[in-house]
Amino acid sequence: MPHEDARATRAFRGPHAAGYISRALPLLGNLTDHGGTLKGSLPRGSTAKLFFALVSSPWLPPEMRSLPVVEVGANDGVDFAIPIAKHGTSRLYTFEPGGRAYASLTANLNRASIPWVDPSRRNAFKQTPPGSVSVFAYHAAVSNVSGSLNLTEAMTEEHNFANTLNQRGLPNYIRRTRQVRVNVMKLDEVLAEERLGVLMLKLDVQGHEYHVLRGAERYILHHPVPAILLEFTPKMLLAAGVMPIQLLNLLHHTLGYQCFDLSPPEFRASQAVPPLSRSFDAFLEHYAPKGPNFGMWTDLLCLNFAVL
Repeated sequence: MPHEDARATRAFRGPHAAGYISRALPLLGNLTDHGGTLKGSLPRGSTAKLFFALVSSPWLPPEMRSLPVVEVGANDGVDFAIPIAKHGTSRLYTFEPGGRAYASLTANLNRASIPWVDPSRRNAFKQTPPGSVSVFAYHAAVSNVSGSLNLTEAMTEEHNFANTLNQRGLPNYIRRTRQVRVNVMKLDEVLAEERLGVLMLKLDVQGHEYHVLRGAERYILHHPVPAILLEFTPKMLLAAGVMPIQLLNLLHHTLGYQCFDLSPPEFRASQAVPPLSRSFDAFLEHYAPKGPNFGMWTDLLCLNFAVL
């Protein structure tokens, strides 16, 4: 993780761009703000609840409810992959490059009696009978290139969540790390057989979100992908060589999504009602890359209303 850099803090926003980040999820029926911690993270298990709220929402077309789900950065699978797979209505693609995390993921799938296969080892797309639970658990990373890259991997189990493709590494409190070579895939290529689209793309990739979406750009532009759920962490984006405004512009202007901030609103004595939206400039100012460790961050749910 890069140290505090005053110049980067002042300049991280980049050129001004039109757009806004909303909090108006209660306006969308039962898909409501599920809260979060003051750091911006959804509580454990809430990402799965958010998915089920999306699936049951009255404004989601019925034919989209059983579309596949993609999770990049599955970790041990407890918070998202296992609940979604048990639900059983969607094919699930999971990607986890870390060796220890992947072993935990597959062990948890076995413990839950969920059938799974690693297509990256078998080098084939596996069709399964309609209605059956199917999990494609790739022992691989996802980016805008195919091949292999170095993964900065935490060597202690409690820090498995922080593995990253960012070459500038992890926060200083994660003292034991190593560089390992991992397979890397593009979603444009992996999802080529999914011709009807994908219901949700969930990213937990420690600042590599821009690269993952660039590697899925062609697929997203030509297939329905109603929802993208991702962490927005400016310090990690900068560590990956990406200006935070680049990610917002890619989502909003190139891919056509409206993003919603899932962090709890701040209540101030001088402000009776928190704003329902922030311009990109105001949003980036609020989540400036400051503070220790990962710095300011939040969860964004981005929806493509053109396909809903």
